[in-house]
Amino acid sequence: MALQTVQQITLAGLGLVTPPPYVACDAGGDTFVNDGRCFVIIRNAAGIAIRTATIASQVVCKWGVVHNETVAVPVGASEVMFGPFPINRWNNGSNIVSLTYSSEADIEIAVFRLP
Repeated sequence: MALQTVQQITLAGLGLVTPPPYVACDAGGDTFVNDGRCFVIIRNAAGIAIRTATIASQVVCKWGVVHNETVAVPVGASEVMFGPFPINRWNNGSNIVSLTYSSEADIEIAVFRLP
């Protein structure tokens, strides 16, 4: 898994002149440090097939089931933004959120933090 850099959004802006930096999604999944104010954008760069991102929940419900969340990234060079990630459900013991993909081919990720 690749640890992604969280990009801080400020009043001066981020990506207003140039697009925000995306990186290729890792075959083993991606992680990022989360303080509860982070969100993710995944871009289907080629737009050939729908990709699915799965966010790993770190808690079980009262029936003993882990409820991961899935997000579909449609074809057509689409971008999907999701988050924030409440720390009590998504963070592991090191304050890390983990994402995996149905396929990492042709998809890119950028992680942001609100001020």
